[in-house]
Amino acid sequence: GMYMTLSVQLESKSAEIPNYPFPEMTEWDENDLNLRRQLIEDISELLPRLGQPHKHPFFKTQATAVTPNKLKKIKALATKTVYQLQEMLETAVFVSQKLGLTPPKDQKELSHLNDICYSLTQAPNLYAIDIFNSAWLKEGHRLKAALDAGSRLAFLRYEYDEWLIPSAWDADVQPIRQPLMVHGDRGFLKNLSGVYQESRNTLLGLCKKVPPESAADMLKLVDAILEWQIQKEQFDKVEPLLKSLFGIRWMGIENSEWHELKNVGYWLVDFYSEFAKKDAHTKRKSDPLSHRLLTFLSNDFDAEEDNRINQEMAQLLEQTQQYETAVSKFHDLAETPLTTIFKFQQKRLVRILKTVDQLPDMIQYHATIRKCRVRGLGNIVEVLKDPYFAAQANRQYFADWFEWQIAEKLIARAKVEWDVIGGFELDSHLTTVSKFKSLDAQFLENNQLRLAHKHWESLPNFQGHGLMGLLMAEVNKMLFT
Repeated sequence: GMYMTLSVQLESKSAEIPNYPFPEMTEWDENDLNLRRQLIEDISELLPRLGQPHKHPFFKTQATAVTPNKLKKIKALATKTVYQLQEMLETAVFVSQKLGLTPPKDQKELSHLNDICYSLTQAPNLYAIDIFNSAWLKEGHRLKAALDAGSRLAFLRYEYDEWLIPSAWDADVQPIRQPLMVHGDRGFLKNLSGVYQESRNTLLGLCKKVPPESAADMLKLVDAILEWQIQKEQFDKVEPLLKSLFGIRWMGIENSEWHELKNVGYWLVDFYSEFAKKDAHTKRKSDPLSHRLLTFLSNDFDAEEDNRINQEMAQLLEQTQQYETAVSKFHDLAETPLTTIFKFQQKRLVRILKTVDQLPDMIQYHATIRKCRVRGLGNIVEVLKDPYFAAQANRQYFADWFEWQIAEKLIARAKVEWDVIGGFELDSHLTTVSKFKSLDAQFLENNQLRLAHKHWESLPNFQGHGLMGLLMAEVNKMLFT
């Protein structure tokens, strides 16, 4: 009877009553059952406030305790995070539109956009540079080596210009190096060496003024010439390419602004190297990202617009850092992870703001679930995910559902142990009961009609000679005489 009553009470038009097995139920005694009933009651009291727990924004919290002061901090931090996320996304949309990119949908895409912004904010003056030349990608290492060599050659000419005549840089000084190194530290005895004197005189002919007396200083002059010749030989092979890439900004070894050229060259090589990897994974092979970004850099913006775009990109980098800090603090404080997809993250944070006062309930729910697992009720979590409990009304009957589940298992066990009960068919029984109810109602109605008719027949007749007839006769005499 209890089973049938609960079945009727739990029926739902939207879904069938969920049936989840509890394998150990058959081994429970009365005390075991009461302990588990209490756990189910505890969960049942929380469900009207929490809804389906697995859909609650605090469902994945790792917190085991929370104070009212901590709840206030969580609410304040969630509010701040929502505000910073909104500001950051607005800036990201503006920057993406200016760069011709799709606004980021999650943290991975935001990180990609930030990499782009950082690269662009570090971009040097690209005036007159052939920025679309494929050599920046294909000859990257060679170009960097050439830029280093050219910068070093310019330094050597500048450093030793006061000592060496222009033709000295092409002179064969290898033969004089060894005598200077061998005899240079022999004090006054070095003057007795003819080969030393000859080497020093050769160096004297290459200098604008008398070379230094110190052998170490003379060797520096010789080594500078030798280094120049080695570097120059390698540099000459790449110089035509550098001249092509840098255009009018290339003014030879001695007159070029090597700091600027190295800055430009290194940036472009690194830029192409970095974005070539991203281009390899893009679907827009005909319009690679590197090309689009360089096109953006080559646009002739007015100074005000250019400053604004740079400020927005720099601001996005700063806002991202602030946002990531806020998210990290929120995670540490609320011990609740957030999705990386911004659309869902915003919704989650708004829901958290609305339900932050329910965090203690969720902590209690998790504590109860842990006890349930110990008691063999671990699949309660899966039970509450069933569509049946999506309806608020059904969640209110969760404790009754558990009683129904117990009755269901007991009946199933009884059907196995007793053949009579095993042959019992509920549908057939309910049909028979329904027929008996209908026949019983008809029988009762027929009996009522028979009793009413019999009573009517027993009533006195006003037209006869009985007492009622005599009384009516006397009444008529009084009325009509």
